[in-house]
Amino acid sequence: MRRILPIFFLLVVLPAWGQVEYELMKPLAPARLSDYTLHACELRGPVRSSTYRYFEANYVNGRIEKGSEAENPEIKYDYYTTFTKRGFVESVIDLRDLQGTINFKDSLLFNAEGMPIRMTRYFRDGRVKFYESFEYTHGKMTRWAAHRQEHIQNDLVCTYSADGNILSELETDFYYPEPYDMHSMADDTQNRVLAQRYYHYDEQGRLHKRISGEFQTEYFYSVEGKPVKRSSRNEGDEWATWEISGDSLIYRELTSNGNSHVHLTHFNPQGDPVEKRFYANGTLTRRETYMYVYDEQGNWISRCFGSFDCAYPTYWCDERVITYHE
Repeated sequence: MRRILPIFFLLVVLPAWGQVEYELMKPLAPARLSDYTLHACELRGPVRSSTYRYFEANYVNGRIEKGSEAENPEIKYDYYTTFTKRGFVESVIDLRDLQGTINFKDSLLFNAEGMPIRMTRYFRDGRVKFYESFEYTHGKMTRWAAHRQEHIQNDLVCTYSADGNILSELETDFYYPEPYDMHSMADDTQNRVLAQRYYHYDEQGRLHKRISGEFQTEYFYSVEGKPVKRSSRNEGDEWATWEISGDSLIYRELTSNGNSHVHLTHFNPQGDPVEKRFYANGTLTRRETYMYVYDEQGNWISRCFGSFDCAYPTYWCDERVITYHE
């Protein structure tokens, strides 16, 4: 199983300024969810269930064509994903093998406002593997914690200003002896601070800086007040920028040895990436394209991907069968 990644949470409705601006301002919404749980939350409309399937593909006559059904090499585990959603009360995600047997299950509970309050992962025999909990104050997430065998393993605590702007984040992890022993827990438990982040705002109440130790991120806005650029510095030296150009997001990075990398991502009106270009020192090294078919709710039901790398070209397609509550 892949470790839980710091993925920023998106709950169906994007901010008014659109997807490309949302991608630029992602650090404004800290939270932790697994890839499949995030997938469940991003679906639009009164979803009842969704089944995901992965296919090999080929590049034929300028198009990516679906081939035979196969195991997803990127996911590393099974390609069936089925979950149910009942009025933002609960989502259940089943990860199955090629024979349809459940390998493990994710269960996500929501509060009355539609925010996640607990995500639990189960082994195939029904035992709890781990769970994540979320706490809120006035609609703002104040704490996220990952629990394993009833003990907190990772902890993220957030503070906010009176007008709801996030001010700080304190991220901690805990070490417990193996095997987990309640008698030795009090003496041997150790904790360490992984990150401490602070946020500063301009006179208009917009995020201006995000500071974490020697790392500092600064945000820039257009005269209309829309976010247009994000710049990160380490010990005063700029090393990465994210900048909006039309409906594209441009990422530039300068490595410590002087090499430059540029990633350009182009989005469609639905907010999904349709093309990515990767440059190294001015030379195009890889191009990725995405093609979609959408249903009436705006959810994609077919997606094809092509990575046009001279050394390792890759093509795949996936499909979702989505049902909705009437």
